[in-house]
Amino acid sequence: MVVIDRPLLIKLSCVLTFLIIALCSPKWDDSFLFTAWRKDPEMLFVGVLLLIGFICLLILFVLELTGSCFEEGFEGAVWHTFKVVLLSLAGMSLLSALVIRQITHTVLWSVFLTTCACTLVVDMGLLSVGNCPPIKI
Repeated sequence: MVVIDRPLLIKLSCVLTFLIIALCSPKWDDSFLFTAWRKDPEMLFVGVLLLIGFICLLILFVLELTGSCFEEGFEGAVWHTFKVVLLSLAGMSLLSALVIRQITHTVLWSVFLTTCACTLVVDMGLLSVGNCPPIKI
């Protein structure tokens, strides 16, 4: 029997998709995020924070996908603590990037997608702490 924690995997894939689109979008002051830092140095800091959040979520996605392939999956207090720490770090870095961006610039689509990613990360943190039963196939 394969156990798939569908809500977490589905939301992780949505968040990662939103972040990829936001990071690759040319709508960061009419240029890409990592070339806009020439005009505004804080944009480099925003990009680094977004990458930290993206990497944390990517690690969690790979581990969750790997764990769903095993019958018993990953369980235990250490795994749940690691999951909460990764989600918290990702959420804090994404939210910090969003706040820095909002303070210094106007709202654009890339900022909106980052907001969506932050919201879903917070929701995933609540899902991982709660005891939602996984779907058994």
